[in-house]
Amino acid sequence: RRLGAQLKHDLSVPPGQLGEFLDRANNVCSEVLKEVTINAFGHLGDGNVHYNLSPPLGQGDFSSLDHELSIKLSRLATIMGGSFAAEHGLGRSKTALADCLRDPVERNFMERVKKALDVEMQLNPGVLVSSKNAGE
Repeated sequence: RRLGAQLKHDLSVPPGQLGEFLDRANNVCSEVLKEVTINAFGHLGDGNVHYNLSPPLGQGDFSSLDHELSIKLSRLATIMGGSFAAEHGLGRSKTALADCLRDPVERNFMERVKKALDVEMQLNPGVLVSSKNAGE
């Protein structure tokens, strides 16, 4: 953290593909930003990895790359049969990623289930489905 703000990702892939995922993810990050510091750790036995990135030495703020890196890493995890919302779920911060990367049929189903359980959409607004999709 002394290097600057981190970009944090909560990803998962099938455990047998974790090594390949880490190699490919490292390449993706290096293509976007040379000398990015990668700190991957977590529940590796079940395929969950906290994939945190710190800026290269001397470059404090690289938050402008957050969206690009998140999309690329999330897409890679998804292609490899994993998820960009591993142990912490979608919450509020990943609903836009879900809207972008998940099948519209899946997202519609999630919205319909949420509305069925929370008719007035008062429970955790903006969680799982974005407010604009939930009709708020």
